[in-house]
Amino acid sequence: MPNNISKTKFYKIINNAIKNCTNSNAEVVNREMQLFSEKYDYYCQNNEQLDVFEQIPSANDIQDGVNFCDTLDEYRCSIDEYQKENETLSAYQYRYILKKMDEYKEIILPENKKIAEVLEKSIKGHLPEYREELILENYNKRAQDIYEQKNYNQHHQDTKRIKDNEQSALDFFEDVFRDKELKNIGFNPDKLTLYQNSLLIVDCLPTERYSRTEKYKLKKQLNTAIRRTAEALGGEYSDITHKAAKEEKRYEQAISQAKYYVKKKNDSFTARNRKALEEWICK
Repeated sequence: MPNNISKTKFYKIINNAIKNCTNSNAEVVNREMQLFSEKYDYYCQNNEQLDVFEQIPSANDIQDGVNFCDTLDEYRCSIDEYQKENETLSAYQYRYILKKMDEYKEIILPENKKIAEVLEKSIKGHLPEYREELILENYNKRAQDIYEQKNYNQHHQDTKRIKDNEQSALDFFEDVFRDKELKNIGFNPDKLTLYQNSLLIVDCLPTERYSRTEKYKLKKQLNTAIRRTAEALGGEYSDITHKAAKEEKRYEQAISQAKYYVKKKNDSFTARNRKALEEWICK
């Protein structure tokens, strides 16, 4: 069996195409597959026994490979920063790449997995059916990064890092509060995860912008959102529903206590001032 038309060679070409298609400055990524197809056709025409070998791609495999690599090269050209007029792919082409990437996922080499993930995420950004998924994924990633930095800061007292993390948390919540698309996303597990991740980073907010009572209020609101989302998602989330309900009550009590102590402190301050004023007037 000719090695240059083996399945191993075919899979290697697929990997090379994936590896280079996110690099706008790379050379064409479909040429290698075109040459492979030409060699395959030549051997098919000149070797009647070729089809008895199991370790060669089928004619359909070859055609799929050519179409896939051609579409990847069109994608590469669409992101080429040096082209004056970049033509975007059609929705059909974007969906085709995703479909074939899923089919080829078992043969993608470990060193190309990250590139494949970047490619898939980029392509999903062009398709409306993945819009909500990407919004939630991006916010969850931001919250997780802030939480990890918070844990790092607990063991490494770096004032600048702490301030940067506080600002990141502030920016995160401001973006979340303003994002209309996020508000319109219905109940789903990823949104539940976002509420939970957001809860983990409330304490990262700067104290000069969020008082302890305001943080209690935000935690109560997030637990309410967690409870409602978990309830909507059904029975398998009952433990989360129960825990969130308890946390709601706990933070409601904490808010009441905080208000009580503030009022008591203000009343005491007012009484002292009144007494001082009376003493001053009497004198």
